[in-house]
Parts: sequence; C-alpha cells; structure tokens
Amino acid sequence: MHLRRHIPLLVALIANNILWLILTELNHYLSVWSLYILTPALFVLYPALNLSYRKGLLVSLLTGLLQDSALPLSSNGFFTLALPTLHLITFRLRDKLHREGGLDTVLLLQVVNLITLMVLTALLSPSQLGGLSAHLLALILQILLSQLVILVTGNYFLGLQRRLGKVFFKEVREEEAPAT
Repeated sequence: MHLRRHIPLLVALIANNILWLILTELNHYLSVWSLYILTPALFVLYPALNLSYRKGLLVSLLTGLLQDSALPLSSNGFFTLALPTLHLITFRLRDKLHREGGLDTVLLLQVVNLITLMVLTALLSPSQLGGLSAHLLALILQILLSQLVILVTGNYFLGLQRRLGKVFFKEVREEEAPAT
C-alpha cells in the first residue's frame, strides 16, 4: 500500500537508470576516439518539474551516486553534488517553465548542461597531462556532442517519463477511487 505513493519516484529512477545505461553504451563506442558524452541536466529535468522537492532531490542524489560510481575518471563526487544543485535550480524555476517541455525547457537544459560541463572541465583539467590546452579540441567536441544529444533527446526523454508517470498515476488513481 505504501509503495503506491512512491510510484513517481520509481518511474523517475528507472527512467534515469535506463538513460544512464544507454549513455554508457554510447560512451563505450565513443571511447575509441577518446570522447565521452555527459548530460547531467537531462537526469534532473523530470524530477525537478514534476515531483515534490524531497522526492526529486532523492532521485537526483541517487542518480548522482550512480554516475559517480561508474565514471572512468575520479570526479570526487562531482555528480553527487552537481545533480542535487541542478535540481534546486530547476525546481526554483519550474513555475516559469512548461512542465510538458517546450523551447524554454530545452534552452534551460542546454544552458544548465553547458555550465555543468564547463565547471567539470575546470575542475578536471589541471589533473590531465598537458593541462587544458592539450585537450581543448577534444573537450570542445565532447561538449558539442553532449549539447547535441540533449537537443535531440531532451524533449523525447521528458515526454517518455511524463507518459510513464501518467500511465501509472492513472492506474493508482482508479484503484484508489472510492466506490460510489
């Protein structure tokens, strides 16, 4: 009975894990060219726009832990800190955004993802051999690829999560509706 209250949280977690699995597989094939696609803003959008603050924060925190545990570089918990921060920013702006997606949502995704990748680049570039200048072309290409992935899949992923939520919410609401 208590599990029904957590269906939106579970839908968001399962969708984030599936997206992480797809991105991990894509990154596996891109690793031949030393490229890596990161889309942290995509994991935060649905929980921040459609869930309560605590449930969205929990989804963001668990997704950040998953990403930090699977990254091939030592980010020292970057995504565990970054995803809840992105959740807070998006949650504060959600009254001004369309929950079903739209141009403003895609633009917010693009800007938030770009800022997050720039901060990650600034944090990790001193530890790389040759510094930032030696890897500038690869970093720019990775950022452009990540932004392209968000542009192409952002609204689709948000719509998929929203439809899954509606399907499960509808079943829960019909089951819990009082008999007349």
